[in-house]
Amino acid sequence: MAEIIITIDQSTGDMLFLETSGVQAFKALGRLRTRRASYVLPADFWARQVFKLIRWFIRDDSAGAAWCRTWRGPWLVDTTPTAGVVLVGRWMNRQDAIDAEVAFLNSWFLEGACQHTTA
Repeated sequence: MAEIIITIDQSTGDMLFLETSGVQAFKALGRLRTRRASYVLPADFWARQVFKLIRWFIRDDSAGAAWCRTWRGPWLVDTTPTAGVVLVGRWMNRQDAIDAEVAFLNSWFLEGACQHTTA
């Protein structure tokens, strides 16, 4: 079973968590606002530019998007939308990059929540 880390803002009651297949139950709680937390992208500069161009024009659930996800690595993890860093590692397998992305973001969200509650 996958671990889901949820941070709850003490003043507003807002919950923050990574949207994965395991969090579908939260949709029953009401309106969700989804924002991109990070990107998994080809590490090679030119491959990354082609990847971004293709993905600009097609939907995330399209066959073209699925095809882009099958490209060979290395892959990088860019968390600048939330944590502001590109992770140091490079992963040959895209799923390994996604696993590193989720682990980093869960840790980052949890550390942020702990800093806010102890301050």
